[in-house]
Amino acid sequence: MESENFFHSPTVCLPSSRWKQLQKTTHTIQNAPVFVELKVTQMVVEQMGLRQLVYFWFQTKDRTTHDKNINRFHLTL
Repeated sequence: MESENFFHSPTVCLPSSRWKQLQKTTHTIQNAPVFVELKVTQMVVEQMGLRQLVYFWFQTKDRTTHDKNINRFHLTL
């Protein structure tokens, strides 16, 4: 299988790097370059008393999504 068919998700890599997920929601960014509306996942993570706000999305050519399963569907198309 080609490596381009795999993707990396912060929902997996951050906890495996000892970041604790405190909150996970979705957020829509208005007037994003190229995409008028960009729906993203918003996470608050914590490690050793340090908190970070993380936004991420998956992009496949001209499609974006906040959901890894929808991204997998886009990849199969």
